[in-house]
Amino acid sequence: MKAREARLHLTTTIRQLPPISQLEMRDLPTRGRCHAIFLLAFSARVRNCPNVNAWIVAALDKPTHMAASLDLSGTANLLLDAGLARIESCVITGSGLARLDREADLTTLKGIARLLLRSRPPGWLRAVIIDGRLAPEFIPQQDFDAIAWLGDDLEEIVVTAHQQVYGATDEHLRKLLGDAGELAIMSALRRDGHNPRHVSLISDRFGYDIEHKEGLQTLAGC
Repeated sequence: MKAREARLHLTTTIRQLPPISQLEMRDLPTRGRCHAIFLLAFSARVRNCPNVNAWIVAALDKPTHMAASLDLSGTANLLLDAGLARIESCVITGSGLARLDREADLTTLKGIARLLLRSRPPGWLRAVIIDGRLAPEFIPQQDFDAIAWLGDDLEEIVVTAHQQVYGATDEHLRKLLGDAGELAIMSALRRDGHNPRHVSLISDRFGYDIEHKEGLQTLAGC
């Protein structure tokens, strides 16, 4: 019971934490941020924008009541900082963003959210995926509210972003930890006078990692 109460207290504490920084909050794929990204991507495609100011003015010219209320300046700088757009003779969007500049429907906005999460992952992204599932209680409440518009797709979008950003690295770390654990067990068995076989070094087909004999029995582990 005490463990359950401690977990509930930890969860409540985490959900009450503010975003790690204002910069990180700026990077979150809120619906308004994703709409601003769409307007800028669309404007970069249909207008020849030689600099950031011209790019922002072009986005403001789009006939939508939202344009004037969005942080187009901050979003333009975010796209440049994240490498999702660049300025050569004019503003050019990257290939990932260029595929999302046709229509500002919900599918497009969620596609932009995927792209932004992958390009600018929030600090909590690594910690909120446990055994391949989203643990939303570990997302600070203000941040969770900011991305709640993703609705039923929220878990899939966050899990996919986690896999794309950390998948290969985390798999490598898990392998290193697993190898270290096997070596520790081998060492302990040898210290106790056993003669174990590290069969995972021979083949994965055994279905286990370490084999040793105790009397007439052959024991397998890990």
